[in-house]
Amino acid sequence: MDNSPRPRRTLVQPSHPPVVLCLSGHDPSGGAGVQADIETLAALGCHAASVITCLTCQDTRDVRQIIPQQPDDLRRQAETVLADMPVAAIKIGLIGDAAIAETIARLIAAHPDIPVVLDPVLAAGGGASLSNEELLQAIREQLLPLTTLLTPNSLEARVLAGLVDLESCAHWLLARGCRYVLITGSHEDRPDVINTLYSQSLQEPFRWQRLPHEYHGSGCTLAAGGGGLSGAGRQPHGRRPRRPALHVASAGRRLPPRPGPIPAAPYPYRLQPMTLALPRKGLYAITNDLDDDALLAAVQAAIEGGAVLLQYRDKRRSPAQKEALGRDLLQLCHGLGVPLIVNDDIELAARLGADGVHLGRDDAGIAAARAALGPDAIVGVSCYNSLELARRAQSLGASYAAFGRFFPSKSKPDATPASLETLRLAKAELRIPIAAIGGITPANGAPLAAAGADLICAIDGLFGHAEVRRSAQDYAALFR
Repeated sequence: MDNSPRPRRTLVQPSHPPVVLCLSGHDPSGGAGVQADIETLAALGCHAASVITCLTCQDTRDVRQIIPQQPDDLRRQAETVLADMPVAAIKIGLIGDAAIAETIARLIAAHPDIPVVLDPVLAAGGGASLSNEELLQAIREQLLPLTTLLTPNSLEARVLAGLVDLESCAHWLLARGCRYVLITGSHEDRPDVINTLYSQSLQEPFRWQRLPHEYHGSGCTLAAGGGGLSGAGRQPHGRRPRRPALHVASAGRRLPPRPGPIPAAPYPYRLQPMTLALPRKGLYAITNDLDDDALLAAVQAAIEGGAVLLQYRDKRRSPAQKEALGRDLLQLCHGLGVPLIVNDDIELAARLGADGVHLGRDDAGIAAARAALGPDAIVGVSCYNSLELARRAQSLGASYAAFGRFFPSKSKPDATPASLETLRLAKAELRIPIAAIGGITPANGAPLAAAGADLICAIDGLFGHAEVRRSAQDYAALFR
């Protein structure tokens, strides 16, 4: 085998700041709309390309009039930008009317690989309605199926879904095609603010102390931040600015802070990836020995089929080749919202900025992994058929315990067999998630999921399958 490093042809790290195309309204006060987008994206080290959806007559208190742009004019402007620049994400704000929504949907459908962040601006902060039933239907039917991250406040979520319970609203919106839904909670009558991020595999609340005063442009700022992070391959989150708000109007609402450019971010631009959380349940994909381009394509198919976690396991490439392929895998996984962990190699995980590492019996310990990767990293531990090893791993701070092999395995034919009884006992006792590994297929995996496996690991049963996406879907169905 030729171990010399090969030039990378796909998924290379950009040498320019990520470009985010903003389709937003214009706010003459400068607090919301496209100006909020531009300032937020600049603070994240991104470049904002902007197309105005509509003009508005508004101040920091309320919107008095919206004047939508002609749909054909918007289309030509956006197509010109998309043809000229490497757009990494699209952020949609105030739309204005149904014809504009339909035009935006056609633009997005023509560029299916670009992540989309939609802030469904349905009413102004002062209460003025900015939508009608025709626009709502266009959003529901044409834009939601194309949306990567939807950022409604609690009132907007209820209007879109026609439901009251916010968790039910989130699942309704996810069922319409959104990959993530972040429902903000500042409109709820409670002393704190809870923003909750939902996907098919997670529900993660972010709790904040409620700030005094009212704010103009906070939703635009949050959604633009999501667009910037999506463009840079980072996970959506529910955070808010920490700097003081600006109070520039005598009687209006305050403007959320949008800090200056992040220091130490010279061109060519590099953005450190955010650590993604360990999923609660689902298919845990572990790479096999496919060639680089075939493996990248297979990993994408696995994630699109339902894999919620990827482990990069590589026993044949040189260190330089591992690092090059690992960077491509990290960019691919984060672009699709899935954590990447590295098998055995803490140093490689640290160099990549991976989300964590999986450790075996003979690997460096959990403390060393956390020292190198940080307190939020995913650290998994192989426990074979030993409940005692799992107890010890949990006490030392492991993120999950992996048991196996449960069936004959091509990857580890000599591994210690594991029993369903060990899996049941572990589920009853451990507080951390449990992974099952070893020869598992969609056909034999159901008893493991029923016995308590939170994550079903697959190597050859997934990546050795002729149709990886279909195989991933079959594994994911074990958790429904």
